[in-house]
Amino acid sequence: MNSSLTPLLLLTLCCAASAQQPISVAGTIKKIDPTNREARPPVAAVSEQIQLAQQASDVAAVSDAWTGSVELNKKKLAVVIGKSKADAELPDVLWVDLDGNGKLDDVERKPLEVTKRQGRSTAGAAPEVLASKPVDLVFATGGAQLEARLVFMRQGEGKPIASLQFPAWVEGTFKIGDAERVVAVLDKDLDGKYGTAGDLWVLAKQGDRPATPYGMSGFGEHRFDGGKSYGIAVDGTTITITATDAAGPDPKDLAAQRHRAEKTWSDRFDKEREEFVKTRGIDTARPRAQQPIEWRYVTFEQGLAMAKAEQKPLFVDVMAFWCVWCYRMDYYTYVDQQVAELLGGKFVPVKILQEQDAGNDYQKLMEKLGARGIPAMGIFDADGNVVHTIGGWKKPEEFVAELQKGLK
Repeated sequence: MNSSLTPLLLLTLCCAASAQQPISVAGTIKKIDPTNREARPPVAAVSEQIQLAQQASDVAAVSDAWTGSVELNKKKLAVVIGKSKADAELPDVLWVDLDGNGKLDDVERKPLEVTKRQGRSTAGAAPEVLASKPVDLVFATGGAQLEARLVFMRQGEGKPIASLQFPAWVEGTFKIGDAERVVAVLDKDLDGKYGTAGDLWVLAKQGDRPATPYGMSGFGEHRFDGGKSYGIAVDGTTITITATDAAGPDPKDLAAQRHRAEKTWSDRFDKEREEFVKTRGIDTARPRAQQPIEWRYVTFEQGLAMAKAEQKPLFVDVMAFWCVWCYRMDYYTYVDQQVAELLGGKFVPVKILQEQDAGNDYQKLMEKLGARGIPAMGIFDADGNVVHTIGGWKKPEEFVAELQKGLK
């Protein structure tokens, strides 16, 4: 990370609630240690997958070169993996443009230790897998120093990749009542600074599973815990945490959730779409909705009041930022015309997000629905009684059938 960052960070807790006074907590810059399998960091490392292609390289004395690039600080940095000798069996050398000057210098040459093994296969011959030991790197571009680890891998005749991982994050702890919470910040935009617009943060309990970038919040977003809404800002080496009474997502939170559903996850699902549609038997001829579902991001009690006022059953989708199958509902199912018309016309549709759980409803609803995982969906009458439960992802026609059961 940026060399100007000190090992200790000052976290200032500034709670709007009058009962709480601002406090300062020492934080640290930590790094994920892949050799320590017992450690449970609060976040997963930022990573970039570099697709490599076999083509000629400007690097002298390299055979069978695989080349690619990674973008850091608005610069494309070359990556070359190859053999130092023409008769070498496996790739054994790596070049990376660490300083971003557009050249691959001798000091940017690293030894690469690649081994070969048989992979796993459920049918037919097992593919041969090439994999390297991690190579530690330090990028120095745009005035920032970024520590990274690179691993080369190729399975069978597939395209090889270089997986680049940036293992550092900022961590500090504070208490909500008697319970300790961890605040972790990732330099997601890899500019060497914490707290810029592209970075991410999470508020976690000790022992929670590591949050991936998909499960974290952007700056300007809030997270909910114990009836409070928490937001953070970073200024230099100070993280300021503010707490207010939870009242549901504000417009910035709603915009961020729309971006998460329509952009962040959609970019990932676009890549899987062809294969997923084929394996799941999704009917692509079904028309898409002209008007999106008008989701209510409210508490369960507020949703019940709306259902009673509108004289409709309440539909609740219990989900979380990190849940891939939850966002597949948005991508494949909720965009269906019949689904949108039925859900928007016959129900009051509510989303309960774990990270923005203003009414402390997430766990209570999981128990009400008898759910072991998410997405967990349910239809309730206006008195809060469960009419019908729907578990897991459903393709559109299956989901329509489930909704119709809740109308009987």
